Amino acid sequence: MADRYDVVVYGASGFTGAYIVRAIATSSIFKGKTLAVAGRSEAKLRATLDEVASDIGVAAVSHYPIIIADSSDEQSLAAMAKRARVIINAVGPYRLHGEAVVKAAVENGESHLDLSGEPAMGFDPVRSRHGLPQAANLWNVQEKQLEGWALPFLGSDKSIVQRSQYYDYHANGRSPVQIATYFSLASYFWSFLVAVFASLCMYAPTRKLLQAYPDLCSFHMFKNSGPTKQQMLEASFAYFFYGRGWAQGANMDELKPEKRASAVCRGPDPGYISTSACVVSAALAVLDDKEQLPAQGGVYTTASAFRNTRIFEYLKTFGITFEMQS
Repeated sequence: MADRYDVVVYGASGFTGAYIVRAIATSSIFKGKTLAVAGRSEAKLRATLDEVASDIGVAAVSHYPIIIADSSDEQSLAAMAKRARVIINAVGPYRLHGEAVVKAAVENGESHLDLSGEPAMGFDPVRSRHGLPQAANLWNVQEKQLEGWALPFLGSDKSIVQRSQYYDYHANGRSPVQIATYFSLASYFWSFLVAVFASLCMYAPTRKLLQAYPDLCSFHMFKNSGPTKQQMLEASFAYFFYGRGWAQGANMDELKPEKRASAVCRGPDPGYISTSACVVSAALAVLDDKEQLPAQGGVYTTASAFRNTRIFEYLKTFGITFEMQS
């Protein structure tokens, strides 16, 4: 039987895939694990490995094993899955290319991790048709810790949290909480501008214009090409969590929620550096904390799968931290 690797990064020659390889190669806690890269083109994979090796100064990266696999070729995916303990799938969009990779992993009894921000194929039309017009409604954030204007965040965060809470309720008996997700902008001007762009995306002619000239139409906020390395090194993120509720045993029908809690998660560039760190940390949790994972196999959100693992410790080594503020 061919060599079996702890992790296989499928789609390693892509922009995100290359950063996943970089995160693994530079991680002190990944030492001792074996890695291979996979994709359709050996030449592109080899070029990616050489580039990463040169950037981080680790010549050994150039010699990582290469596996040829294609999402349209089930046999190649099955052969890849048989050589992996964990597959990190960086080939998107997942609605088009993801199912075949999951199928190969399941049929060969191996774990699969992806980076999907797509809530579901059926949900996206609902979100775009009914969610985007609501972006015109602006909320001034009335929190001392956060000054600015907030718009509804139309990503997958809310649906993932709700799914995690659904599992937590049935598996552990914990009551769910209501959640709303927003992104904050510093001024009313930028909030209004984003709302206008969201409305323009609803119509084909203006959508084509935005896609053709993203740089000019967004006042240089967006562009077709990816961010530069320097831009990513200078970028960072902060997620703020604000909660309100009742004391244990309080009469929720008669009393207003008086208990408050707040927390913050911080880290480097969210687009690629932190994304890579998150999926690599998840892979480490699958490999090293197997006894703390759910007893049954299946499709899990990160909170459901890793709540009892050391994933927070792994994330911290990549500069991603969680802190309770009150």
